[in-house]
Amino acid sequence: VTDAAGFISLTELHAYTVDTDLWSLEVQSTLENVTNLGDLKFNFDLDVPDGADFLKALGLDPIDVGVLEITATVDGGEQGEAVATTASILAGVSRLSTRFDTTKTEDESVVRGMISSEVLNIDDLKNAIGWVREITSLTKSEPPVDTSDGKREEPLVLQNSEKPDTAQPADGKREEPLVLNAADVSDGKPTDLVDAAEELAKLDLEIGIEFEKIEGQQGVSSVSSDLTIKDAKARFGPFKFSYGGGYFNLSAAMDLAKTPDLLNVSGATGG
Repeated sequence: VTDAAGFISLTELHAYTVDTDLWSLEVQSTLENVTNLGDLKFNFDLDVPDGADFLKALGLDPIDVGVLEITATVDGGEQGEAVATTASILAGVSRLSTRFDTTKTEDESVVRGMISSEVLNIDDLKNAIGWVREITSLTKSEPPVDTSDGKREEPLVLQNSEKPDTAQPADGKREEPLVLNAADVSDGKPTDLVDAAEELAKLDLEIGIEFEKIEGQQGVSSVSSDLTIKDAKARFGPFKFSYGGGYFNLSAAMDLAKTPDLLNVSGATGG
């Protein structure tokens, strides 16, 4: 890591695991300029041959997720104007893949992407989520530990039975805290939704969704859809469910500039 020429740069990072059969991790990264992600190269590869054995080794409840594999790549162009990202998750027999290409211009950001899976098993998905929850439980606070003298370490707690008087300056006037009324701030208006719509209106976005085969969910066999935003108009769908010999289509549209709080929904079914 260096700050030569006024820039913080990471010339090269290569990390990997050794002497273990429970998991394999390899990370490679290069970054010329952290301020705009220019020339960023990043590769992440995590392989766990048996998810249950891995959790056992960490003292966690084993979840039979089978083989688990997580890969991700980021490839940034010059000055961070174009960034391509990919990610893939394999759990059991299911693999979910994503790819996004982002290009920034003066007026807008152009995003093209795809979320796809050839086979998606619902049980694999549930087990993968449970596996992640077990791993994240490691970040919870640990109980107090015993020290060498037999006494337990406890956090320092200050009694609040006696509150100090509010400071009183020499002029005799008391300093009081500034209190803002919550009603005066939001006034019941959906400002967050409007602000989000304004940001989305600046996008030129096309994302496809394709799940070719879904297992473990009675009736549903595939899902297909797409999300587009162009000229401040957003459209989701048609969202196509296939179940048995029938189908269900759902579409949604929104004008992000004129009516960001209004969503138009339409659909059809048959079979």
